[in-house]
Amino acid sequence: MSDWIELNEGNGLFHSDPKKQRAQLKADGRTLNGSLSIADDGALEFTTDRRRSNPVDFEAHWNGPKPAKISITTGLPVFSNENSVKVGFLTAAYGLWFKNFGYSFVLQSSLDIVRQQILNPDTELMYWNYLIEVPTREIANPCIGLMRFRTDYFPIALIYDHLVVFPSPKLPHPYSTSPMQMSKKVMSFSDQIASRYQHRCVGPAVLICDGQEIVNPDLIQNATIPPQYSWVDRWD
Repeated sequence: MSDWIELNEGNGLFHSDPKKQRAQLKADGRTLNGSLSIADDGALEFTTDRRRSNPVDFEAHWNGPKPAKISITTGLPVFSNENSVKVGFLTAAYGLWFKNFGYSFVLQSSLDIVRQQILNPDTELMYWNYLIEVPTREIANPCIGLMRFRTDYFPIALIYDHLVVFPSPKLPHPYSTSPMQMSKKVMSFSDQIASRYQHRCVGPAVLICDGQEIVNPDLIQNATIPPQYSWVDRWD
């Protein structure tokens, strides 16, 4: 996910770190491995890596006659591994909710599928569209919030230019709806609440919006309430 954001943020062809942009050069039947970057004058710059190249080809290329023609191949693995990028956003959003709501958020069986997806980034387990791209970056820093699909509310996180939608305690995912029937609200914790609540387990806590449960840990749902006695019963 960080590589994907870096490429989009820089508006360039390659990573700013040449070591991440590996490439291969071929000339006169010889193959050299290295990295590709853009020089200050805008030209493509290939840097050979002796350790990752065949020693014979490396010496022949630099000590022999210059080839008349060379070819360089490179790729952007981050764009060919779309599902892992999606799971990267999901993982960051999961950690963001945990930062703000602690174990009250993570101790929900409704999030079991989310944890399974995080642990298996190469397999698509969450078959619904939990990642929504927004047209522009609306907020500079990652944040959490709520989103309403028709009449149903779900916890979300806004990271860079994507919305991550989590299951609610009642519904695993929203049903399809039009953008006109979607609305979102970003939550901001005041300094008083943040200093007392974030990074701490002061729950269990339930988050309810418009009468719907957004966060409801299982330990509340499975709690055993002791019998209640009136003062008359105790006096008797």
